[in-house]
Amino acid sequence: MHINYERCLRYLFNIYLRTCKQALEACTVHLNVESLDIHQTMKICWTQGLYDAIIYIYNHGMRDYVAPFEELMTELQSALAAGSNLNTFI
Repeated sequence: MHINYERCLRYLFNIYLRTCKQALEACTVHLNVESLDIHQTMKICWTQGLYDAIIYIYNHGMRDYVAPFEELMTELQSALAAGSNLNTFI
């Protein structure tokens, strides 16, 4: 099934605006990454902390398995240095 990326992005925004970020993340990991505006989707994922979606897009869209690990480790180290609770990452 081919989805127009503009329709897909509008759909994702509507889900996020009407529900919660967990629903947005759940939808993102079931979409064809080629149908997404990768830049906009990644920007939303990073600002909202949608880590499963970030890993999914890197792995399935870019075939990159190292970068998400490195970026998430940097994020985790920054959070720990700031005294954040680890439960926010689970």
